[in-house]
Amino acid sequence: MQITVNIPDQYLFNNSAQETAEYLKLCTALLMFQSGKLSAGSACEFAGVDRYTFLSAC
Repeated sequence: MQITVNIPDQYLFNNSAQETAEYLKLCTALLMFQSGKLSAGSACEFAGVDRYTFLSAC
């Protein structure tokens, strides 16, 4: 599934759209993990990062 979110340029903080999308995916995965909606493994898969990167972000 693909979801489109419109973010004003002023909130990209000199990051590319791709970097911002990856950051938002990681933040969403962290929130879902913290709320018990996803396991750590599923959150890593959701965010597209390895376990070490995810645990570091935690």
